[in-house]
Amino acid sequence: MQTAVLNKQEQTYNLSMQSPVFQVFSQIPKLPILKLEYKDLKLEFIKPYPMTVKIESGYLVHENVKFNLIVRGKTIEELVEAFFNDMYFLWNDIVLEDESNLHTSAIKLKQYLLSIAKEVG
Repeated sequence: MQTAVLNKQEQTYNLSMQSPVFQVFSQIPKLPILKLEYKDLKLEFIKPYPMTVKIESGYLVHENVKFNLIVRGKTIEELVEAFFNDMYFLWNDIVLEDESNLHTSAIKLKQYLLSIAKEVG
């Protein structure tokens, strides 16, 4: 089971739950994510990651220009899981890669990711 630790109360979010888009959007326009546990990756954000949520064409959407990332989902759980999946890819293919194999833009992204999160456990 993948989990997200959200909000300063470290509320654990079960990604198997299903919530209608309109309920989630009206209650949680921003999700500060403290920890990410997905597959074999465990990250802690140095400061809570401000996952902003907007609604577009019936989907919840999160964009991060620095990551060149756009994720979406019908439920908050789908959105968080899409974000976790993309972070998993970024961490494994950029952060863990030897810098000699990376383009300069990927090295900058790696440095940025390392400045906002650290791998734990």
